[in-house]
Amino acid sequence: PVPSPDSTPAPTPAPLLPPLAIGEGLYSIFVKDAKPEAYWRLDEIQGSFPFGPVDCVGDNDGLYSGDVVTNVPPGAVNDGNPAITLDGQSGFAAIPFRTLLNQPSFTVEAWVLIASGVPFEGRQPIVSSLNSLASAGLSGGAGFVLAVGFSGGNTIDFQITVFARNLQDGTQPSVTLTAPAPEGILLSDYNYVVASIDGQEQVLRLYINGKLEAALDLLNHPLG
Repeated sequence: PVPSPDSTPAPTPAPLLPPLAIGEGLYSIFVKDAKPEAYWRLDEIQGSFPFGPVDCVGDNDGLYSGDVVTNVPPGAVNDGNPAITLDGQSGFAAIPFRTLLNQPSFTVEAWVLIASGVPFEGRQPIVSSLNSLASAGLSGGAGFVLAVGFSGGNTIDFQITVFARNLQDGTQPSVTLTAPAPEGILLSDYNYVVASIDGQEQVLRLYINGKLEAALDLLNHPLG
């Protein structure tokens, strides 16, 4: 996951392209050249202490909890860097909330593989960053939730929710954008998911595998 706030975004921001064709070991260089505020490679060794995701460009380290398996094959297959597997129930990584990672303009991205037979329906967070008010569903909440939805079979979608303190209009608690998974997407494959919010244009965008799948004009859309 790579949150990347930007106070002066381009008029039509685009995500980094999936780097499957980049030479081995260059993916991390490619990401770091974009100067993200935080970058978690999720390549930690089981049994290390403290056991948690390490921010390789800043000081936004966290802790793992529950069922977490390390050293599994990654999404960026040419990078040679391992990933983690979470059980979909108890496993997660927690990083302390920071305003720096929750600006009016930001981008967050992740490689996601949903294992077949995962025992959940509804939504599972991929990356989330919530202050205490947002976690409690109270006004004044700040943060975001990038999630995957699963309704049985092979039907999935991706969703980004941004809370009002990250938006110019703070009269409603949040705004949500959902993008159905493109035709042909497979649960057994990694998918590259990017969400961005442009604080100047007030546009929320959701990309899947390098393609813009959904966008929302926040100025002409009621928050809620």
